[in-house]
Amino acid sequence: MKYLKGFLITSFIVNILLLGLIVGLVYRLGGPRYFLYRVKSKGLTALYEHRKDLFNQLPETVNEIIFLGDSITEAGEWSELFGNPTVKNRGIAGDTTSELLRRLDEVLRSQPDKVFLMVGVNDLLFVGSSNVLENYRKIILQIKEKSPATKFYLQNVLPVNR
Repeated sequence: MKYLKGFLITSFIVNILLLGLIVGLVYRLGGPRYFLYRVKSKGLTALYEHRKDLFNQLPETVNEIIFLGDSITEAGEWSELFGNPTVKNRGIAGDTTSELLRRLDEVLRSQPDKVFLMVGVNDLLFVGSSNVLENYRKIILQIKEKSPATKFYLQNVLPVNR
């Protein structure tokens, strides 16, 4: 009985230490919300990479009007809605401002006439708001630098719940 009590105490202490280690690791990787997002989005990651690769292969046209953003943008059939074949959808579900910065060169390669930008919701939900404004600044500066004639429009979706 004495050995069982010692074993249970030791087991309890080791489990608490392991739990603390796991919690610390999750917070170091971005916090519980971001960790759960990444665990759940394995399929989204594959879809993200697929769409990004597809965009790199699609032909460029003159005077493109590009809708750029996350799943809200991706869901629109913009070319059909506007009846204009130069309107391009470059939305990718799950996109964040950081990820969009990494793929911005592909968007600007065609020197588009206009870019409609709506991204940042996933940052607020999963990553945190600390870098959103800085990333927006970088996106705007890159557009101005790499495609100076491009007009850009910032869009947003107003919150509808808490």
